[in-house]
Amino acid sequence: SAASDVYKRQTINSTNTVLARGEKIDISDEAKSCIYAQARFMRAYTYFVLVRLFGGVPIPETFTNSLEGLEIPRKSIDEVYDYILEDLDYCEAHLPIRGTNKYDVWRVSKGAVQALLSEVYLTLASMEGNNEYYQKCVDNCEKIIQSGVYSLVSLSLIHISEPTRL
Repeated sequence: SAASDVYKRQTINSTNTVLARGEKIDISDEAKSCIYAQARFMRAYTYFVLVRLFGGVPIPETFTNSLEGLEIPRKSIDEVYDYILEDLDYCEAHLPIRGTNKYDVWRVSKGAVQALLSEVYLTLASMEGNNEYYQKCVDNCEKIIQSGVYSLVSLSLIHISEPTRL
């Protein structure tokens, strides 16, 4: 829909704004890297949705604040996936395994990055029949499992009722 297209463009532009203007903010380098990683995760996820829907898409290098300079050519599918993986590699290096206090438990974490990396590599593997990508998918799933901070929901905790009959 047109609304979701605007949202996707806005997410990418917002991320580019954070990255471009963030250097002027006076906070620790560690905090800044974490904020950048959270923004880059959202951009990577957005591009992952877009590339699966439309193939190659434009990748603006900076933020826009007007209608000037919007004539950006499409990148190839491979270039978009490389861009996604570059963002996610940065995220994995700069995010905590999982937030532990207050609002941080709801923020993007290394586990979310590894889950998205798994899905990206699985998509690439199925597109290209590349066993190396299948292995990278498995490796990222293993990282999540071996972290010890995530678990599956037990079926005993899920209340499944009989369907209502009319």
